[in-house]
Amino acid sequence: MIKFDALVTGRLTEIAAGAPVAIPRGPCELEVHEGVVSLAWTERGQSRSVTLPAHRLEEYLDDSAILIIRMVRESERLF
Repeated sequence: MIKFDALVTGRLTEIAAGAPVAIPRGPCELEVHEGVVSLAWTERGQSRSVTLPAHRLEEYLDDSAILIIRMVRESERLF
């Protein structure tokens, strides 16, 4: 598993449990494991997350909708 601190800079919407989830602009944490990405953020004091396929993350990176800030060691956390 690889973890990254990242920044959502664009308008992102993913589907979770069959419903659209708007991902706000701001800091997030990415965990990449076996072709699946977990994108986690804090919104109004609550932890939120969605999973997406790795190719979707690649699209967001190519479009600069998500910017990688740094790789995080296992013992470090963004929030």
